[in-house]
Amino acid sequence: MQMKYIYLDGRIRSTGTRPVALTTHAFNYGTAAFEGMRAFYDRKTGTWHLFRSRLHFERLCRATKLLGLGFDLDYGEFMSILRQLIRKNNCRDDLYIRPIVFTPGEGIGLMSTEGWRMGIFMEDKPLERKRPRTACLVSYRRPSDGSYAAKITGNYVLSYLAQREAISRNYNIGILLSDRAYLSEASAMNLFWRRGNVLYTPSLQCGPLEGITRRTVIELASHEPGLTVKEGAYRPPVLRSADEIFLSGTGTGITAIRQFEDIRLTTHRNSLCNRLWRKYVRLVRTTND
Repeated sequence: MQMKYIYLDGRIRSTGTRPVALTTHAFNYGTAAFEGMRAFYDRKTGTWHLFRSRLHFERLCRATKLLGLGFDLDYGEFMSILRQLIRKNNCRDDLYIRPIVFTPGEGIGLMSTEGWRMGIFMEDKPLERKRPRTACLVSYRRPSDGSYAAKITGNYVLSYLAQREAISRNYNIGILLSDRAYLSEASAMNLFWRRGNVLYTPSLQCGPLEGITRRTVIELASHEPGLTVKEGAYRPPVLRSADEIFLSGTGTGITAIRQFEDIRLTTHRNSLCNRLWRKYVRLVRTTND
C-alpha cells in the first residue's frame, strides 16, 4: 500500500507536501540522524508490535547529540507521533519506519544554525525470509575511531559505495574491513559466522554499527545449547573456513550467505541461521517494547 501521510515539523501531512528546500544543510552535508524501525501487525487482534522502539529512540538521541542538534523530544511524545501516523495511514501490514532529525539551516557553509527539524515516513515491508545471498570483501574501509558509531546520513555513503562495488563484481553484498584491516560489517548489515560450536561477530571496536538486530541475534544465540558467542578482532581469512555466514539488520532480519567469494556454503533447515530466524520471528511477533 502506498502511504498517504508523513510527519514533518509537528504535523501529519500529505506525502505530496514535502517542504524541505534544496539548500537545506542536511541535504548538502549529510547532517541528519535517522533510524530504521520495524512495526509488526497482528491480523488476529488488529494491534501492532513495535520492536525495541526505546532502543531505537535512544540510538537516535545519541546520533542527534553527536551532531549537536539539541533534540529534546521525549520518548512518550515520539511514540505518540508514530502511533498517530500509523493510524492515519490506516496500515494493515508490517512496516518499516524511518524517523529522521536534521539541521534546519539553509545555504552553503559547514556550520549551520542551531535547532532541529524532524520528519517520519513509513512503508509496507512484510516480514519475509530473504533468499541466501552472495558476498565479497570490498576495497572500502570502515573507520573504527567512533565517527561511524552513529546512524548519520552522511556516513551511509560508505555503505552505498561498498554495495556498488560488490554488485559491480556480481555479488549481492559487500563486506568491509576496518581501517586496521579487521572484519567490520557488511554494507548496512552486521556480520556473523559460525565455525563448529562458536558464533563469531566483529567487536564494536572494529567499527561496525551497534545494531539492534545484532544485539538480538547475540541474545538469541546465547540460549542455543552448546553454542558460544564471541566478539573480537578477526582477519578476513577466518571467513574462508566458516561453516556458515549470515547477516543481520532491521530491514531484512537475518539473512544467510550462500557464497563468500569463491567459497560455497551449504544452508539447511536446521542451520544456526535458520534456527535463529525462527526465534527472531516469534520474538518480533510477540514483543512490544
